[in-house]
This record gives sequence, C-alpha cells and structure tokens, in this order.
Amino acid sequence: MRRGTLLRVLGTLAIAVAGGAAPAAAADEVTVTTPSGEAVGWTGWVGDRGPVAALLWASWIPDAGAQLEVVPAMAAAARAKGLELVLVTVQDDLEAAGRAIGATEVPWLHDRHGELLKHYRVVRIPALLVIGRDGRLIGRLEPDPQALRAWKGE
Repeated sequence: MRRGTLLRVLGTLAIAVAGGAAPAAAADEVTVTTPSGEAVGWTGWVGDRGPVAALLWASWIPDAGAQLEVVPAMAAAARAKGLELVLVTVQDDLEAAGRAIGATEVPWLHDRHGELLKHYRVVRIPALLVIGRDGRLIGRLEPDPQALRAWKGE
C-alpha cells in the first residue's frame, strides 16, 4: 500500500474512533411489533411515550399468569412515578402472547426474537426496566409494584 493511501486510511480510522464519523443508529435500532402486527422502532415508540417502565414478560415463564395479575398495580405505581407501564412479550408467538395477555388497559408490544433482552442485557425474565425517552436504560427493578413505588428515579 502506498504511503499516501495508508495515511488516508489511518486518518479515516482515527476520525471514526474519535467519534467524528456518523453513528450507525439505524443498525442498532430494535424493532418491536404492536398487537395489530405493525413493526415499530423501540426508540421511537419510547420517545413518543417515555419515560416508560417496561415489563419484559413471556407466557412460557413459570408463574406467568400470576405476574399478569399484578400488572394493574404496577401500572398505578408507574403512573405515580411519572412513567407509563408497557408490557413487552418476548420470544413468544404474537397470537399466543395476545391470548395470554387478554384484555388489558396497559399497552403491550411484542419482541419475537428477544432483541430487547440483548439490547439491555437482560438475563432473566420477567424483568422490569425503566427506560428514558431517549431509549437509555435508567434502572433495573424487581418486577413488582413495590419496587416501582420505592424507585427514587435517576
């Protein structure tokens, strides 16, 4: 490789490492599905409603039904903290998730392949995450209303 070419390549790498290159946000965006089957970007969805308390849940986890029973109390506790509760079904079939959730006043989204688990490095569900309007993780809480009531915020 010629010296001039090598210097241009090194210069480009230096700019990218220093943060001068445009971020690749689109590649990092997580897509979730609404109950009607519409694909939406997670960051945009949260940005329109945030901050949110996201309960990551699946119908196949032990005591899944019992977890759903506390969702109304969690929603009330979230509202008291200025958050909107959203139920996110992960690694479930969309129709199966809808049947399991049934009629709920809490908004819910579907993450078929568990992309949010990877994005936020969640290793166990159910999980309760507090997400800022910018999609940034603000807190990890135990998935129960008391944890939301005790949460002090950022």
